[in-house]
Amino acid sequence: MTAFCCYTASDNASNSSLDFLLTLNEGTDQVVFAFDTAATRFTFLNPAFEIVWGKSRKEVMDAPASLRKDIHPEDGLHVQHVYHELLEEILVSEVEFRIIRRNKSERWVCLRPRMTEEQLIIGYAQDITAQKEYNDVLKKFSDIKNAILTILSHDLAGPLAMIQNLSAMLRDGAITDIDQCKVQQVLGIIERSSKQGVQLIQDFVKQEFLESANVELIKRRVDLAGALKEVMEEYQTNPLLPQKVLHFVTSGDTDFVYLDDNKFMQCINNLLSNAINSLRMAGG
Repeated sequence: MTAFCCYTASDNASNSSLDFLLTLNEGTDQVVFAFDTAATRFTFLNPAFEIVWGKSRKEVMDAPASLRKDIHPEDGLHVQHVYHELLEEILVSEVEFRIIRRNKSERWVCLRPRMTEEQLIIGYAQDITAQKEYNDVLKKFSDIKNAILTILSHDLAGPLAMIQNLSAMLRDGAITDIDQCKVQQVLGIIERSSKQGVQLIQDFVKQEFLESANVELIKRRVDLAGALKEVMEEYQTNPLLPQKVLHFVTSGDTDFVYLDDNKFMQCINNLLSNAINSLRMAGG
């Protein structure tokens, strides 16, 4: 609704409420626009356009067709199709597409347009790159989790089975005191197998950090106490982990904070994993 009022204000409406709405549009981070389909030109663009697109409003006002070159080649036909739907007065709730700015950076934009009786396409657009990257990270972490479970059940099964069998031989006396040379060989195999398994896990953790380091932070209101409690319960009940008694103490049942829960919980998981690995190495 602010975009519609903003266009009216640009037609020299002088009452204070419209002036106030115009001021709001000047300060918002959403691109507010009005496009005259008959004259094929923009009649209004707020300052947020220059931040999102990385080019001046005057440049686009003078040559609106130049915007087509900014659209990602894979999304051009889709955007053109939506434009024709609007001309045919077909309701379009929103359209997402990518733009390529002059510095070659790629941004995702969500456009929410509406056709008016005056044949004006009005609405607003928002940079949703951070949200897109956040969703991609969540999916990637889900895929990584599945991959790790597969590795634990297959790639690590061999080394762990070997360690188990060799340890049982030593425990049951299958290798006598006379075979000290053979004992040292068996211990060497156990050590190498253990190192391979630990290195495999550490490589996954390291890669996970490297891939997520450049993802923009997405902060939201999170029940920190509840989230931490869920992680602790998962570690406590996970049959793949050593059966340790974990204690979780908090000052209250809920504790809401604003943070990027995806990155924060990644750190917590890695801290707990490191602690458990340290206990394994220490034999505790």
